[in-house]
Amino acid sequence: MQIRLIRLLILLIVFITVLSFSPCLKNGFTEWDDQAYVIHNEMIRSLSLENIKNIFSISGVRGDIPFVKSLYHPLPFLTYAVEYHFFQFNPSVYHCTNIILHVLNTLLVFWMIFILTDNVIIAFVTAIFFGVHPLRVESVAWIAERKDVLYSFFFFASLICYIYYMKKRSYNYYYLSLFMFLLSLFSKPMAVTLPFVLLLFDYFMERKFTVSNITAKILYFLLSGIFIIIQGFVILLNRDPEARHYTFFYNICIASHGIIFYTGKLLMPVKLACIYPHPSGYILPPFFIASLFITPLLFLLIIFSRKYTKKVIFGSLFFLITLLPVSQLIPVPPGIAADRYTYMPSAGFFYIMAEGFYWLYNKYNKVLLLIILSLLICTLSFLTWNRCNVWSDNITLWSDTLRKYPDNFIPYYNRGCAYYGAEEYDRAIADFSKAIEMNPLHEKSYYNRANAYGRSGEYNKAISDYTQALKLNPDYKEAYYYRGVSYARAGDYEKSSADIEKAKLLGYKVEEYKNKK
Repeated sequence: MQIRLIRLLILLIVFITVLSFSPCLKNGFTEWDDQAYVIHNEMIRSLSLENIKNIFSISGVRGDIPFVKSLYHPLPFLTYAVEYHFFQFNPSVYHCTNIILHVLNTLLVFWMIFILTDNVIIAFVTAIFFGVHPLRVESVAWIAERKDVLYSFFFFASLICYIYYMKKRSYNYYYLSLFMFLLSLFSKPMAVTLPFVLLLFDYFMERKFTVSNITAKILYFLLSGIFIIIQGFVILLNRDPEARHYTFFYNICIASHGIIFYTGKLLMPVKLACIYPHPSGYILPPFFIASLFITPLLFLLIIFSRKYTKKVIFGSLFFLITLLPVSQLIPVPPGIAADRYTYMPSAGFFYIMAEGFYWLYNKYNKVLLLIILSLLICTLSFLTWNRCNVWSDNITLWSDTLRKYPDNFIPYYNRGCAYYGAEEYDRAIADFSKAIEMNPLHEKSYYNRANAYGRSGEYNKAISDYTQALKLNPDYKEAYYYRGVSYARAGDYEKSSADIEKAKLLGYKVEEYKNKK
């Protein structure tokens, strides 16, 4: 009887999750990292052994690939290379892969919670909330965020193998768990938290902290240490100068606020956006300061719950441990938070909710509670469906962000790029101008506004913006080249020749950039 119920619930999880994310299949690539990760990424154009070696190398990479956004995560690039080999730039294929990985992750959450609790209802509620919650959309609908769904797949698989190892004492599961962990580390550095989660699982499964038990974690901690060193090296190579302006007190406030922020979004997923900007000005709003006191109170409540059950501590620590790398104690620009950061941590949060539901289910009217659960799942699914549609194209995505958080230059800049790509140059110029007004030190806004002016035939304005971009970044080879083109179109061939020669000296290759335009 239970096997039939499990099969039915698995089919239900797959159906609802696929249905919720199905709008993604008609979405395209975004102007937010998809171009760097896929469209302009020369390293995914070949599946040769030499190229695969380059993808996984640290010193042999060109430019910022695969260290886009200062992360070492080669495995997602290998998956892009496979997709490109068979389907080139068909966005539906890339979106389909993300959806499949997310569905598999949802099933792994069901499996993991079931073998931990031996309770199919708790496993189902945890998994379905994980599967259809709107906060999952950024990780699934954004092609460049493949690393989230990929690292989570191997992370959950590693945890499940570890549970079987602890229950059956079979080293086959132990070695398989280690291998899954290694693949997770190659997918995203956030996986370094797994050894600490294993200790948490030991606590939950009431395993004694014996010498042999602790020794079994040594290889996990060793792998984490190696990848922390690699990631530290990558960060040093790609240091963000903006991050150095944040004080330690500021970072603590942002991290404390983040715990409350994410909890609120998980309970009530409204006003979701691609970027949650840093507070404007030099003084943090009162709520950020208050979070320094609210967060410790939450911790005290969690610790107090141990008197009655260890389930709240388990779910809470799973949430906090897996969230730690992106807690903003070490700033991760450009925002103070991101929906994608909750992908793995939310499993712990939803486990607590599932335990709470099961407690109510046994205590009060079962039919009423099932109706409420069904309505809640339908609501979350509907919100996820709508959120997927927001990611349909660049203009829709960034217009949505600006409606919710208009005091941020990045959405204006990105929407300007989208308008430029759609050949709506007047709108592009307006958005780039707004971005410049908000951040006059952003050289790319000047460069792209200059491009739009050039397309509109306003060469003198284009020359002025290229010049300003070069003042901010004297090695901006593209700006030299296209200022040279603008000088030529304005009739000043001497200055045009000088700029084009300067661009070539800086390593500008005409054909390379012609293919990217």
